[in-house]
Amino acid sequence: MTRRVHSALIALLVLVVAVPVLTGVPASTALVIGGIVGAQWWAGSWAWSRIRPAASEWEILGIGLALGTAASTFSGLAVSMVAGVPWGWAVMPVAVAIAALVRRSQTGAGRDSGTERSVSDVSVPAILGLSVGLISGLAAIVWAVRSYPLLSGDWSRFHPDMGFFEALGNSLAFWGPADSIFTPDSVVRYHWLVYAWSGQVQGSIGAESFTVLTRVLPIVALIGAVLVAVAWTRELSRSRWAPALAVALLVAGGFVGAG
Repeated sequence: MTRRVHSALIALLVLVVAVPVLTGVPASTALVIGGIVGAQWWAGSWAWSRIRPAASEWEILGIGLALGTAASTFSGLAVSMVAGVPWGWAVMPVAVAIAALVRRSQTGAGRDSGTERSVSDVSVPAILGLSVGLISGLAAIVWAVRSYPLLSGDWSRFHPDMGFFEALGNSLAFWGPADSIFTPDSVVRYHWLVYAWSGQVQGSIGAESFTVLTRVLPIVALIGAVLVAVAWTRELSRSRWAPALAVALLVAGGFVGAG
């Protein structure tokens, strides 16, 4: 991957750490979670840059975030079900890191970086789209987390489904999709993948309940969705306003039944 992709990843990862810290999560916990997300994100982005080397930096980061977190979740579930340990998510980042080192040693640093040049899209429409999506999305997240205080023991403002989602994530991280605390010895047929990731990250570091579900998952989902929306809109339309309109509709959709 190019230096520009790495720089953008680091800058966006600051948001993943900052949002939990600013909404009540201890800084040490937020930093560890940021490290886990960063490792998965980098691994997915590196893999996608090899699959589609001509993709823009926004597509590499957006698809990379989805690919890295999903692959890490699957490996974590497999390891948890077989060995009963919570660190199976690390299989994906470690495997990709080894592959990157092997490739670098075989091709040399100069040649490898030269063959991994993404199509740069640091343009006004792209930056405007990213800004609109991230700012409006962050505002929505900050507004929403007021209903989910941590460490207070106050459940009065929690949506009734949140307890179920938290329990489902913890169950999936421990038993996998082949068992459940709700229906023992039965396969989980609910749309469980995102909750498995939440429970897996939280369980691997022993974070307080609802930390990942209410603080980390929303900002990670927002960043990934905005990046993909901007990248694909830029490929489909040359309109200056198309990326900003796309992400505005994407963020607003969650409040009108489209999300």
